Amino acid sequence: MPDYSSAGKTELSDFENQEQFLLHAKGEIVHVLNDLAKKPDIMTGYFDNGRQYILTVVLKVLADRNLLVLDCGPDDQANEALIRAGRLLCITKHNRIHIKFALSGIKRARYQGQPVFAAPLPETVFRLQRREYFRVKTPLLTPVTCEVPWAGNARAELPVLDIGHGGLALLDRERAYSGELFVVLEDCGLYLPDFGELRLDLEVRNIVPQQHKGGKGTQRLGCAFRQLPMNKSAAIQRYIHQLQIAQKSRTD
Repeated sequence: MPDYSSAGKTELSDFENQEQFLLHAKGEIVHVLNDLAKKPDIMTGYFDNGRQYILTVVLKVLADRNLLVLDCGPDDQANEALIRAGRLLCITKHNRIHIKFALSGIKRARYQGQPVFAAPLPETVFRLQRREYFRVKTPLLTPVTCEVPWAGNARAELPVLDIGHGGLALLDRERAYSGELFVVLEDCGLYLPDFGELRLDLEVRNIVPQQHKGGKGTQRLGCAFRQLPMNKSAAIQRYIHQLQIAQKSRTD
């Protein structure tokens, strides 16, 4: 068997040091795991401090029993070694999203007549969408707004058209912003429904004029977050995930 010790240790280190991408709410964790069960993607499960691994998939999420059911690997010796280790770090990519979670208390079980592994649901799930500029459209019924500073002491509240891990887009209905690119708008107030207001800095990265019927013109300001603290990044990540769950439920 290849030596995956270094890879396993590196993945575990990443998992522990990127708190802003960890999901803690049980509902969010169950949603992610159910997605893995509906469209099973091969996961690599590292154990024994990364020195050994198995390939497995999520078979079932038993949320009411707080259990996760995994497929057994084809190597009986590796399966036995995993049971002795009792801990597994699962790593996969699902819909271009990197997912990792740790399981403890793993035991043998049977599911639909087949031998499986069963373990308590993970307390956290690491979920990282690496596409910094991936954006989710904000809902019209529960709008997201952002208060930004204009020239002098003036401030304006602008609608947020979409939001992502790296930034957001603002609708400037009056084309009030006449500044240049890469200007930093300091101390903006981003309001996220159910999450409250976040004070942060935005850097203007692109300006797109838009012409509408009747000759009225607006512009779209594409902005990047600047030096976003971990707790605010985590709040935005949770809000985006909440939007994705709501949008997916409407299409299922």
